[in-house]
Amino acid sequence: MSTLVFDKTTRKQIAAMKLHVRRAFSGEGGGAVRARRIGMGHEFHDHRPYTDGDDFRHIDWNLFGRHGDLYVKRFRQETDLEFLAILDRSASMSLGKPSKDIAARRLICALASCFASRAQPFEFRSAEVTLPSLCAPVHSDADLEAAMDALEKLPPAAGRMSLNLAQTPSNKARNRVVLFVGDFLDAPSSIAQLAALKTDHCEVICVLICAEEERAPRVLGPVHLKDVEGHSTLRLNVDQDLLDRYIQAFDNHLSECQRHAAGAGLEIAIINAECPLDEAVLAVARRGALVR
Repeated sequence: MSTLVFDKTTRKQIAAMKLHVRRAFSGEGGGAVRARRIGMGHEFHDHRPYTDGDDFRHIDWNLFGRHGDLYVKRFRQETDLEFLAILDRSASMSLGKPSKDIAARRLICALASCFASRAQPFEFRSAEVTLPSLCAPVHSDADLEAAMDALEKLPPAAGRMSLNLAQTPSNKARNRVVLFVGDFLDAPSSIAQLAALKTDHCEVICVLICAEEERAPRVLGPVHLKDVEGHSTLRLNVDQDLLDRYIQAFDNHLSECQRHAAGAGLEIAIINAECPLDEAVLAVARRGALVR
């Protein structure tokens, strides 16, 4: 019997998740998230000395009354914001219990539940050449239910990832958070493409999903290995020394992913597929500085 991606308990847990974006962007226009741009917003930022031509309405008269100096108030502007989650659905994502693919689908829906709104659409696409949409963008709770229904019906992850972020849909009028969720087995290539998306109007967060059985497999003796993407096979006898060397090699892979991301100026969150969903969401949100 196949595992439900979104059983009743998981759906209820996801629907209850809500967070508020606290990250600052430098975009323009009205919206729901603080911007680095200082101007005619509603959130007080700081004071600066009055200069000829400044609007008298922005003078802090209380400060003038206490100190006798003219200062004007400055405020943070707010900006429109949208989210784009790109999901790796290559065959290597099928590993784990639950699989990395299932954990990734649950995670992106939970993040959508946290951050999506009428002013903050949350879109899901698959990491393939044309970046096909996986479901309609999420703006509301009803949209989220429909998204979970659509993602439930996806076939198991299979094949190879053919990422082409040159196909990423662009909307320069809005600020964007791009979340790439996958296992980063081709870390240098993926991270280089993701880094090219990063601008003042686009923040990029990498989410590396790994499974405990690949991080620390409990296998000794004769094993039959199969490359689920390349379809090659290998038979070998695993002793403790070989197992220890594999575990070290996998740890090195995770460290290399972190090094490549840091070198590209990107944040990367490493999440176990077995990690509780609420902990995974907070880890991603905090790593990407979306919340305090």
